[in-house]
Amino acid sequence: MKLVFKFLFASCVMTSGLLFPAIILAAGARVESMQMPAWVDRAGTRHPLKPGMELNPGDVLSTGDRARVSLIMDDGGMLKMGDNTSVNLVAMLPPVNESGSFETAIHVIKGAIRFSNVTADQNRKRNIDVRIGEITASFRNADIRSSAAIDNDTLCLIEGAVSVQREGDTALAMNDPFGLYMVTKNKPAVSVKQASKTDLAKWIAQTEPLPNEGTLGIDGLWAVNLMSFDSASATARAIQRLTEAGYAADIHNFSYQNRDWYRIRITHFKSEAGARAFADRMDGRFGIHKPWVVKF
Repeated sequence: MKLVFKFLFASCVMTSGLLFPAIILAAGARVESMQMPAWVDRAGTRHPLKPGMELNPGDVLSTGDRARVSLIMDDGGMLKMGDNTSVNLVAMLPPVNESGSFETAIHVIKGAIRFSNVTADQNRKRNIDVRIGEITASFRNADIRSSAAIDNDTLCLIEGAVSVQREGDTALAMNDPFGLYMVTKNKPAVSVKQASKTDLAKWIAQTEPLPNEGTLGIDGLWAVNLMSFDSASATARAIQRLTEAGYAADIHNFSYQNRDWYRIRITHFKSEAGARAFADRMDGRFGIHKPWVVKF
């Protein structure tokens, strides 16, 4: 399956130092839940991520400090991102016919991810390639946690089976739970060992939502009202600041004392407590003073 990844990368073009497919073929994932700030770079433009956003091949996702993102893939798999992580959704191709396979290629540029499709429909055929720094993992059904860092790249197998290799080395079949494959940068040796349950639990937590940080979800019913303006230009400037910082704010129009107002808010918080925690964290930032929580 590494040939799949090589073919898909060969069909990409280099843009701003990142890889993008020359042809966008299909949308193949959507944002299920997230903790801000988080962005998507698409066709040279950066947008804040939002719950329910459809993602395309070639999209590059990034998270900031204490952020998390969880994606649902079209083939039934799930991709989770930790903070300060960047991932290129190189390709997500649907089957060309009833007997065909989903073809997915993901490049972890930096940071930590967890990819799992072991609970997905096993009748669907899949070829998954995940590149993590200098490591490429190929599999059909597996649960992996991996990270790309300055000094090393790692892959830990949680469940299933993968073929893993460093570029130029012989591929290694891994099927033992907690198997850990590690590459140290600028050194030829590859380390293969068993990870401890303690270490694995710590690594998994790095891609799970943080408590009391305010999680956005497709079914979230709570909103944080950040600020209000009676000027469209002032509203636009405030929205731009929040957008650039990775916060998916929108505008609610209303009238008060015969004047038109623009209220900037962030919606789809999954809990009132999470929304209040987020409001407290934003108070005093970006010109925001005393934001308040509502059900929308």
